[in-house]
Amino acid sequence: MAGILVRAAAAAFVGLAVAPAAGQHTITKTEVRTAPPLKTHQRLRDVVWDMFQVQDFRRKKRPVNALSDVWLDTNLRGTGARGLCRYDSVRVELAPDDPDARGPDTPVHAIGLAMSHHFAFLKPPAKAYSEAALSPARASDTDCLSLKGQYGRFFQAESEELAYNGYREWLTLRSALAGRQPAPLECELFPDDKRRCEDVVLKLDADDVGSIEACEATSGESCYRLWIDEFRLTLVVSDSASGAAAIRKAKLEAMIVMRHERID
Repeated sequence: MAGILVRAAAAAFVGLAVAPAAGQHTITKTEVRTAPPLKTHQRLRDVVWDMFQVQDFRRKKRPVNALSDVWLDTNLRGTGARGLCRYDSVRVELAPDDPDARGPDTPVHAIGLAMSHHFAFLKPPAKAYSEAALSPARASDTDCLSLKGQYGRFFQAESEELAYNGYREWLTLRSALAGRQPAPLECELFPDDKRRCEDVVLKLDADDVGSIEACEATSGESCYRLWIDEFRLTLVVSDSASGAAAIRKAKLEAMIVMRHERID
C-alpha cells in the first residue's frame, strides 16, 4: 500500500486539481469562517446540491407503501488517479410523520443519511497508484461523462486508493492466468461445478466486479476482497513486488446469493 506521505500528497493533488463546473456554486474558507450562520447554511446547501444529478423517480406502477428512502447520485467526476472515475450515492432515510400511517401519500421526513462510493476505469490501470495519483494527466469530469448510462461498470469501494489497487491486482491475476503463468490460486466451488479453477476465474468478466474491500494482512502485504458476480475473490499481494510475482494468495469462493423483491 502507498505510504502516508504518498496518500497525503495525492489528497492534496485532488484538492487542487478539481475545478468547479461552469455555473457551479462555490464558497471559500474565509466566507465560512466569517459569514452569518444562516447565510453559510444556504451557501453550503447550494454547493453540496450542485453535486447531485437530476434523477427521474417516476414509475408506471403506483406504489403501495410510504416512502422509506431515496437514493441520490452525484454527477460523474474525475479522480486524482489517471483513468479512474467516480460517483457517490447518498441514501436518505425517511420516516412517516405519523408512525401509524401507511400508504404512498403518507408525509415523511428525513431521519438519516448513508453513503457509498462507486468507481470505474476509462481504461485499465497500468501504473502503481502512487504514480498514477501524482500524475498531472488525471481523468477529467468531461472524460468521465462518457461512462454516463454505464453504471453496471462501476463497483463500490471505500476509497480511491483501494478501488485502484484492488482492481489492478484483479487484472494482474487474470493476465497471469491467461498467459499460463504460475499463480497460487485455489477455489471452493459447488460440488457440481467440475470446471478448472483457472477457467472459472477467466470466465468472469473483468467489469463484473461489484465491490472491493480491504481485508486483514500481515506486515508487508495487502489484502483485497472482491465480490464478482456470485463469487468472492480474496487476493493477498506483496507490497515489495510487482506483477504476477507479487501475488501471494488468490482464493475464489462460490457464494449463495439471496435476492428478495422489495414491495414499493
